[in-house]
Amino acid sequence: MRISSIINFLRDMKLSYKLIISIILVVIIPVSALGKISYDNYINQIKGQIYKDTQAQLLQRAGQVSEKIFLVENFSSNLSYSYIIINFLDGTFTTIYEDIANYSLLEKYVTSLKAANDSIISSVSIFYINPNIPEKWPLFYNIERLDKNYLEKYDIISKDSKWLFKENASLKGIVHSPKRFFFEDNEFVFIKPILQQFSSRIIGFIKTSVKDDKLFSSIDSNGNAGTHFLLTDDEGNVVYDPNHLYDKINPAFFTNFTAGKTFNDKNHIIMSEPINSLNLVLIAVTSIKEPLRQAASASIKFLWIILICVAFSCITVYLIVQLLFKKVNKIMNAMKIISSGDLSVRVNINSKDEAGILAANFNSMIENILALKEMVVERERQIRIAEINALQAQINPHFIYNTLEIFKSKLELKKDYEIANSIYSLGRMLRYSTRWSQESVLKDEIDHLNNYIKLQKINMGDNLNVFINCSPDHYNCKTIKLLLQPLVENCIIHGVHTNGSINIEVNIYRDNNLLIIEVFDDGKGVSEDRLSIIQNMLKADVNWNRNNKNQEATPVITNLSGIGLKNINDRIKLGYGYEYGVYIESEAGIYTRVTVVLPYISLDQLQ
Repeated sequence: MRISSIINFLRDMKLSYKLIISIILVVIIPVSALGKISYDNYINQIKGQIYKDTQAQLLQRAGQVSEKIFLVENFSSNLSYSYIIINFLDGTFTTIYEDIANYSLLEKYVTSLKAANDSIISSVSIFYINPNIPEKWPLFYNIERLDKNYLEKYDIISKDSKWLFKENASLKGIVHSPKRFFFEDNEFVFIKPILQQFSSRIIGFIKTSVKDDKLFSSIDSNGNAGTHFLLTDDEGNVVYDPNHLYDKINPAFFTNFTAGKTFNDKNHIIMSEPINSLNLVLIAVTSIKEPLRQAASASIKFLWIILICVAFSCITVYLIVQLLFKKVNKIMNAMKIISSGDLSVRVNINSKDEAGILAANFNSMIENILALKEMVVERERQIRIAEINALQAQINPHFIYNTLEIFKSKLELKKDYEIANSIYSLGRMLRYSTRWSQESVLKDEIDHLNNYIKLQKINMGDNLNVFINCSPDHYNCKTIKLLLQPLVENCIIHGVHTNGSINIEVNIYRDNNLLIIEVFDDGKGVSEDRLSIIQNMLKADVNWNRNNKNQEATPVITNLSGIGLKNINDRIKLGYGYEYGVYIESEAGIYTRVTVVLPYISLDQLQ
């Protein structure tokens, strides 16, 4: 009994409550999100630590290389600024004993300075311009022996020091640069000018050579966490690669190289630090493959826990969904039957939850479909009848039009031209009004209106004055058929003074993208109450007439032609949109003005 009560309670419970219970029982999303966030944080921490270690090692090795560069530059500067060397190179050398002794002392002086930096400097040479000084190998050389490649790369005008690099196929490691310079093997050369003390004239050069393996010995060994180093020039060409790293790095790094850039591919963190003195870039490459593998191993254990929770949650969700959507399945099965064309099926669910409400609405929808189906069938039957009646109506006007043509011809033979012309105008009106098209152009509407005026003139004579103001530029503008004549007819029927006279003015003009038609008469006008009713009807829905069949028709809305202001307004809105239509203003005993607003659509523009 208790279990039955629980089942009934769950059956009648709102679907939202059932979903809340499911969310409480099922923790797939929270567990999955927590696992993903934890794993990402763990990986980011590992990468962050490797990034910091790599950056520290890179700066340390770059500093060590910079220290050696400083030692070489400082050594060359000491020699170039030595007054002993300057005086010797700028003086007059003789073969007397004192000059020869000074030559030997100078050689010992330079050799002793080199010995202090022998761990870095491989050789030092002094090239002099003074032709009086004899050469003494391997230290003193005439300027003519200086390799022209040095001079080509040295800016004599600026008199600055210059580092020059010779890349040779025998460099340590794999050299991938396409450049080749023709200096000594595997060395960097530092050129330092020797300037005359007072005139700053170049009197010689000091060439200090450093082997690359001595200059870059600090990057030969690997760093912590498997960090390796290599050197490139500022264009990304590999210069020094003792660990053969080029083939292990994503080539895109070298293609899109930028000094000081950090680049991460799938298995490496790559950082760079410029060595500005040599126009080189020191690159540190740290493999993250092994740390990520260890992180993945730890994550697998956590993943098993998540999978167990997910499996349990899926089973729970499945059971709950089966309970919840058993009723929904009934509705779905009913939909399948209905889709085959059988509208007799109904869903019998008596519960008060959302499924029961859905079933009730479903049954109501089927009833509405059946009712609409009957309405469509009846409407099609009415359309068929209307088409037959329209065809019959079309035959009769043609017969009448032809008969009028016969009368016109006989009256012309009797020279009764006034009546003949009236019959001709009536025939043209009849033919125009029976055309199938619901649209026309302004020129045809004006012609139709003129024919109507001619007929009215027979009855009213000079009491009727109609003025039409329209530029020929607007003649090809599109409009609905039977627009102007009903408006003027409405003025004549409801606006003529007691003395039988009325003046009507039709103004047609363009206002930007709008075609404005104003029909003004100086007739009896409309009272305020009646005007308010008319304006409300014009503002109402296009189905107002259909919904108010039992109301008394007003003269201004239903005229003798059967097409009133309301009819015209509805046809305009249905044909062109609800922003267009008919507007009326009037003052009793003074005037009435009807304004028609249409889109300006010229057939000339369309062509």
